[in-house]
Amino acid sequence: MKIRVYWKDIEFLEVEKKNELYFSKINVENYDKVVSQGCPVAFLDNIKVIDDELPNIIVNRLPRANFLIDKVNKDEDLEQSIIEYINKTKCKRVTDYITLDIV
Repeated sequence: MKIRVYWKDIEFLEVEKKNELYFSKINVENYDKVVSQGCPVAFLDNIKVIDDELPNIIVNRLPRANFLIDKVNKDEDLEQSIIEYINKTKCKRVTDYITLDIV
């Protein structure tokens, strides 16, 4: 599973889960672009290359579990339904430009 993080449709972070670890990769080519377009550098603080937890920038985006369960199709695989919901909504908030994509 890979999670891509975008600022104004420019990908600047990719997190891949392998086994029980998360591997984070900042897209260096797009770093200057997203900062020049207003992305706070603080969003990139404390992102570890390898960690047993998702980076905070992603965790803070995800809706709470009880909210997600109410929004997804319970007749299908729960994990797949949650992934589809996140991809459909992109976890976009009206107050900023960050979106998520799970592939």
